[in-house]
Amino acid sequence: RRLYEFDLRQYKNTADDWEAALMAALRKRVEHVKHPVFVALSGGYDSGLISAGLMAQGFKHHTITIVGDREDDIVYERTAKCGALCMPRYFHLDVADMRRERAWIDREVEPFTYSIPEPGTVRDRDGLGAGFGQTFKHYDIAEDEASIGVSRIMRLARESGILVYLSGGGVDEIVTDYGFYGKPRYGHFSQSSFAGLFPQNLSDIYPWSNFFAGTQRAYLMKEEHVGSSHGVETRYPFLDVALVQEFLWLTEPYKNALYKHPLDDVLTKLEYPFARGVKMGFHISPCWRSLEPLLGLPIWIGPVDPLGCGLRGLALVVCYCVGAACAAGAAVVGGAMLYRARCRRKAFSPGAESLPTAKGQPMRALLMLETSTWHLRQRLRALLCALSLALLAALALLLAPALL
Repeated sequence: RRLYEFDLRQYKNTADDWEAALMAALRKRVEHVKHPVFVALSGGYDSGLISAGLMAQGFKHHTITIVGDREDDIVYERTAKCGALCMPRYFHLDVADMRRERAWIDREVEPFTYSIPEPGTVRDRDGLGAGFGQTFKHYDIAEDEASIGVSRIMRLARESGILVYLSGGGVDEIVTDYGFYGKPRYGHFSQSSFAGLFPQNLSDIYPWSNFFAGTQRAYLMKEEHVGSSHGVETRYPFLDVALVQEFLWLTEPYKNALYKHPLDDVLTKLEYPFARGVKMGFHISPCWRSLEPLLGLPIWIGPVDPLGCGLRGLALVVCYCVGAACAAGAAVVGGAMLYRARCRRKAFSPGAESLPTAKGQPMRALLMLETSTWHLRQRLRALLCALSLALLAALALLLAPALL
């Protein structure tokens, strides 16, 4: 039985009512809570707006952040602005943590298999796909690298007695559909149905796969299964029915004008730090910034434990090894061939010098010409070899970040 049927009219030109519904949704979820609440604060829109909304209404809350990402500066600005209302916690996630959380998920988390329709599926309330020929992505919750980070955050919260988590889940599925203005956020790897380009008539696409099913169901189940294994309750303010309805009522030009337009408007109004138009993905695997905690530097160097990343990790290691080997080879080969050319030139000179002056003059000129020509060829070969190796090194190092 359906408890609510959404109204698909699009007639509101501002986010004022959406903002009011958001504040009510947050207030409903924290006003009478018996345990401390926390936000897994990153540099993105979703968690940021939850923290900003709580701050605007005077609610104290904890924030937990895995540091080492490129948006750390934004997180520090946010917690500084929040002041006494925020109780921030920062931690690094190292390879040992990843292994422990993966073992925990395998052992303690109830199994769940994601069933995500391929891109382009609309009017799909039950997540059944587009019918004949429609394929699905099936993989287990334990294979989702983000579940490792979620588990570590939930563990830290539980150990600190913070038992209620306010999640930003649902925004990407409803407000953007993992895209903006017809461009999927992850290219051909996207789960998007219509790439965030809202039509004049919502009934042409509603309900898209991720609205009720798809990644909506998969990622909510991830947070529910992993969170409950640590005894932490998860609440979803962005999935409040009134808030979702207010978003659907926004006009099509408004929805398409800016990435996550209503969130952008409220964050701007509250003067809360954020990076406009940037989707902050949550990746956590041994392939991702795992040397940073060891060195204390914000670097992007690759896996300490490549086997934990499967084929992707091995490919990443190969890219870095090939890049380093080619760069070193370019320098060594180029230098060695130039040195050899210099020695060969010196070896020719004494023979020419020992010839009699009158008879040896043509021979000397011939030998010098031959030596110069040979020397030039060697230099060109060395240069081409060095350039080729340098090019291979550049290609390998450019490819490596795409695997992270």
